[in-house]
Amino acid sequence: MSMSRNGSDVYLSYSAGKNGQPAENGPRARKPNTSLDHEGISLERIRELRKRRGGVFTEAHDAYNVALVEESQRQESDLYFADIESSLDFFCRTVNDWLRVTEARLQDNLITPDDSASQIGSEVRSKSRPSMCGSRTSHFSKTSSISAARAKEAARIAELRAEHTL
Repeated sequence: MSMSRNGSDVYLSYSAGKNGQPAENGPRARKPNTSLDHEGISLERIRELRKRRGGVFTEAHDAYNVALVEESQRQESDLYFADIESSLDFFCRTVNDWLRVTEARLQDNLITPDDSASQIGSEVRSKSRPSMCGSRTSHFSKTSSISAARAKEAARIAELRAEHTL
């Protein structure tokens, strides 16, 4: 099995084992790749689940289509199948978008070295965030008023501690 990663997408390709059979169907259970970051591991698990569940639905759809006699029934079945698949894809995209926004908000609330008192009012390079296309970009932004307030508060606390120890 080999793996490639393109942006936030993980692609798995399986090499053939004995007699052209997939290697993962052997006696050993497939273990998740723990060398990836948590996002990659999570995406890999989700893709495996979707592949298994989607595979069952696809097999049932194909078996049903074979049993149909009229072409109009097959076309209707194919339209239904496409509608269900697009609904599931839309749902997954919506959930993934929500997760990205939530993670970005959580990252914005973390105190970073950029929040130090020496960085107030200066331009700092913000963390790169995934875009809708999955590529990572970075851009310059002004330090937010929240991080500036946190930095002032941290400086004030340090000043009070220094006075207290004298």
